[in-house]
Amino acid sequence: MAARGTAHQYPRYYETILGQLKRLGEVEFAPRERARIAEVMREPVMFLHTELARRYAGKPQPASERENEAAEQALALWNALWSQYSACLKPLLEGDPDLQGVKAKVLQRGLWVGKQLMLVYGLARRLPAPAVWQELHAYYRLAEILDCAVTAVSDELMPNAVGVSCYSTYCHALLLDLADPCAMTVRQIELTDRWLSMWARKVFPTPQQRETEGPLIVIDLEAPMGAVLLPAGARNAGETTRYGYPAKLITSVRGRLKRLASGANPAELQLGHDAAVEACTALLNYLDTRWYALPAKRTGGDATATVDLCVGGLGAAYFRISGRTFNSNDLLGRLSYQGTQHLATLGAPDRLRSQQGRSREELGVGIVAGDYDWTRWNLAPRRHRASPLASRSAGGVARRRSDPLRLRHSCCAR
Repeated sequence: MAARGTAHQYPRYYETILGQLKRLGEVEFAPRERARIAEVMREPVMFLHTELARRYAGKPQPASERENEAAEQALALWNALWSQYSACLKPLLEGDPDLQGVKAKVLQRGLWVGKQLMLVYGLARRLPAPAVWQELHAYYRLAEILDCAVTAVSDELMPNAVGVSCYSTYCHALLLDLADPCAMTVRQIELTDRWLSMWARKVFPTPQQRETEGPLIVIDLEAPMGAVLLPAGARNAGETTRYGYPAKLITSVRGRLKRLASGANPAELQLGHDAAVEACTALLNYLDTRWYALPAKRTGGDATATVDLCVGGLGAAYFRISGRTFNSNDLLGRLSYQGTQHLATLGAPDRLRSQQGRSREELGVGIVAGDYDWTRWNLAPRRHRASPLASRSAGGVARRRSDPLRLRHSCCAR
């Protein structure tokens, strides 16, 4: 039904699907029937997820009311679907005979919904809720207890996936979060999600820590957070600690980087027919830093860097670079015709246009010491190294192409 609808009808579909899922949770069903109905509901929820993402994915922050509403609707849909699979967990633990033949599929579907929630949080530039992580860890712990973590299952909604199982879907969510979706564009998140459907199986969470020359991914099944990349695990780790070794994953990443550098096509490397070589190279390099490269150690002699920021949009950036405001009478008269037309397209704020005729000294009283004042920020070393996706535009206006705090108003830095 939903797949044949048009985009402008999505509010009606949303209310219908969400209402059905809520009513389903209020009715007593046999666990096998509930799982079967949830399986049918996955496709319309996925359709609405795609439609809603057009309204909130990758938008500047803080989000508008419309964008926040769309993100909340997406989270509500996935949580409502997740509750159907969660209702099957107790019967699974109690050994319900009807679920014994499908226990791996039921748990994998629940983990897949958790992975989709991670996707929504990343697209909406939000941190996943701690309760989501705890639920996701609980699903995987149950898969271990029932001895079905490595059982292969099929999934029609993951056509490009290889070796789908509970552990691969769980690692898919962990690696997606470890890649820091808030620092990626929507396109990069989509490509990473697609590639992880093939690569996530290369990392297996194991309770045994083994000697390794490279870093390892550490997961605490009781923590309200995802995985972390560490040089080594703790010696006296608890029973809930799991270790993932990303060496095979990085071999795939770096092997494709080498092939791309030698002229290979992304399609023949299973990176997608719609992906450009430059985009794939940049993203693979970034993922390498997130999944394998540890941040540089800070020494005692490292000095804290500082940067001066002035936030206030286009007007502040222009004022700090040129030393004057948008004075249409004087400034436009000194420009060529093409320059005048280009400046007109920038849409200078009316408040700045009203500052016509004021000298720089006069502006220093109002703007320099007030609205557009410099603020000094300390740049201490972060947990992860700086993203190679960052860029700097000409003229001293600092801009990061995919920043987790991407503002609606540009800022000027010096």
